[in-house]
Amino acid sequence: MIEQQIRMLNKQLLDNNNSLKAINEELDRFAFVASHDLQEPLRKIMLFSDKILMKEHVDEETEKYLQKIVDSSHRMQMLINDLLRFSRHDVHSTDFVETDLNAIINETIAELEEEVEKTQARINIEPLPKIWAIQPLMRQLFYNLVSNAIKFRKKDVAPLINIHAEKTNPLTISKQIHNIDYYRICITDNGIGFDTKYANDIFVVFKRLHSYHEYEGTGVGLSICKKIIARHNGSIYAQSKINEGSTFILELPQKQFQEEFLQLQKNDA
Repeated sequence: MIEQQIRMLNKQLLDNNNSLKAINEELDRFAFVASHDLQEPLRKIMLFSDKILMKEHVDEETEKYLQKIVDSSHRMQMLINDLLRFSRHDVHSTDFVETDLNAIINETIAELEEEVEKTQARINIEPLPKIWAIQPLMRQLFYNLVSNAIKFRKKDVAPLINIHAEKTNPLTISKQIHNIDYYRICITDNGIGFDTKYANDIFVVFKRLHSYHEYEGTGVGLSICKKIIARHNGSIYAQSKINEGSTFILELPQKQFQEEFLQLQKNDA
């Protein structure tokens, strides 16, 4: 009887593994097709913008806006490629390089220039550390968090965002690599906040606390952040109160070790 149950469980496990493999292969095919379909119009936007820029008698203001279109298209193309690669689960230990988070956050603010100007947002940044990280994923991580801090602002109140980091005792870290220094990075805003009972729900894919009509978005941004942090053997959580702003806390190791990286990939599979 017990042997029969074990055989049934083993068969069920094998079937589940085969089903999961098929789903992942289908997702890979979908991601490839989606990325191609998204990149084709981007290529045309860049092509025609370049043609206009090459013409004579283009006034200075038109040239300025066309260049912004081209730059934004290039960034979108890079983002599509980065997310496509991320979706294929082919991250390796060699992808980790020493990364200056000050440069990453400056690139993020430059990309959000129009939103910052439109909302009159103030962003205060204290010196951030250098860590070993996957740079494209770090860019996406900070872009999502800072853009959310601007998006979920109070009406008629300019966003105020404070970003700081501190080296912390590894023993206080919820998910740690042994004998590695950790940094705790906090991104605090003065926005609308949320009820603390939703502190875990906000990281669930497609989970939205507000309707699309109130705030645009797809509901995947924070779930991507959580996955990026997991790939770096770190953790992310949020503290907030309604109408009192939010703080997103990132806990990231300064370095990555090969054995921990392999265990991380095994757990993430």
